[in-house]
Amino acid sequence: DPAAARQLLDEAGLPAGKDGVRVDASGRRVSLSLASSSENADTEQTLLLVQRALGDIGIDSQLELSPFKVFFGEAVRKRRFPHVAYLAWTVDPSSIGTQLWRSDRIPSADNGFKGQNTTGFRNDEVTALLAEADRTLELGKRQALLARVQRIVQDELPAIPMSFKPVVIVHRIGVSGLVPTGGTAPLAWNAHAWRLVSAAPPR
Repeated sequence: DPAAARQLLDEAGLPAGKDGVRVDASGRRVSLSLASSSENADTEQTLLLVQRALGDIGIDSQLELSPFKVFFGEAVRKRRFPHVAYLAWTVDPSSIGTQLWRSDRIPSADNGFKGQNTTGFRNDEVTALLAEADRTLELGKRQALLARVQRIVQDELPAIPMSFKPVVIVHRIGVSGLVPTGGTAPLAWNAHAWRLVSAAPPR
């Protein structure tokens, strides 16, 4: 809702300047860097849409695209992007967010830049809940812990989901027990439950 976004920015004390770009109390233009890999045409097209949307509400932005190895090896892993980074995560339904949201998974020089919490999200309750969920085998308790984590992450929004890649599974007639994960996790996660039953040939 661009109108609502403009109102929120006005209320935050960021009025539009003479050229339409918003400024802060000291008169500095509100400008964001949008960083990502330069080797994916879809990524660039998506960021151009984001750039246009930001411009519509008075926020200036620049695309900072770099080669894959530079972007992920330096900018993301070492958290050297000034404002916003656009990248994809590979997760599956069994992922509980331990690597993404725990504060002790924030890459830094102290831990050798290990961990995937590249947003720098810090929430002591989330870290404690995820640590407890990792230790918990009781399904009901685990679900309750993760539901609380999801509510907090949705409220604080350290990252904004932009899109989801569809995963298509093709199999022969007569295969039963095959359960796609919905993500890019290996399909064979429950191969022990697969069965091949006889099927009448098509007429």
